[in-house]
Amino acid sequence: MAGLKFDMTLLDERGEQRPLLDVWERPRCVVAFLRHFGCPFAKQHAEKMRDLSERYEKFCEEAQVPEDERATFVNIGIGYAWQIPHFRNETNWKHQLYVVPDAYDTTGGPYGLFRMQEGRDHVITEEVTKPGGLYEQAVKAGHSDGGYGTDNGPKDGKYTGNIHQIGGNFILGPGNVCDYAYRSKCAGDFGNLDELYEVLTGFTAKGEPVFSKSAQQQSELMNMTSKQTSDTAECPFLTGRVPAAA
Repeated sequence: MAGLKFDMTLLDERGEQRPLLDVWERPRCVVAFLRHFGCPFAKQHAEKMRDLSERYEKFCEEAQVPEDERATFVNIGIGYAWQIPHFRNETNWKHQLYVVPDAYDTTGGPYGLFRMQEGRDHVITEEVTKPGGLYEQAVKAGHSDGGYGTDNGPKDGKYTGNIHQIGGNFILGPGNVCDYAYRSKCAGDFGNLDELYEVLTGFTAKGEPVFSKSAQQQSELMNMTSKQTSDTAECPFLTGRVPAAA
C-alpha cells in the first residue's frame, strides 16, 4: 500500500469541504474518529470526548492557560453532512464536527490514512456481542441504535455508511506532530482516556504531575517540530501517504 493516495478532505454541516490538515495546522488538537452516526458506540464515543473536553477546559481555567494556547477538540464521523446537526444535538457536542467525504469508502479517506481498523471481525466480536458486553453496556447507558438511516443505507436504511469501520483517538499538531495515537481494537473500544488526558495536560486527573513514558514523550515533543509516537511508523499527515510498515 506504500504510496497510496487518500482523500484529504472533510465536510462540515453545510457540505463545504475543509482540508484535513487545516484542522490541526495551528492549534494542538484532540481528534476522535467515530463509527457511523447510527451506531451506539459513535454516540458513546462522542459523549466520552465531550466529558474529556470539559475536564480539559476545567484544567485550563484552573491553570490559567491562555485561550490561544489551549487544544481544540474535533470529532470526525461517518455519515452525511446534513446529519451533522442532529448528531451534534443528540450528543451535546459543542466543538468541531465533520464527516468524511465518502461514507462508504472510508478506507480511501482519513480513516485509511490514519490506519484505523476496518472489517466485520472488528465489529462482531465476543467482547461486543456477549451478554453484558460492550454493545449491551452502550445501549443500557442510553445510546440508541440507529436514527441516521437513508433509503439506500445498510440494514434496511437504519444506518448510513460503512458499518464495519472503527476509529480511534489522536493528539495532533500544531503542524505535522503526533503526540498520541490510539486505534480501537474493536467497536466500543475507546482506549484509556485518562492516559490521553495525561498526555494532553502533563497531569493526572488528581492534579499530580505525570512522569510516565507518555509524559516524557510529550515533553520532548514540545521542543521538536516533528516526532513519531505510539505505533505510528512516521507522521503521514503532510504527505497523505501510507507510512511504511514498522
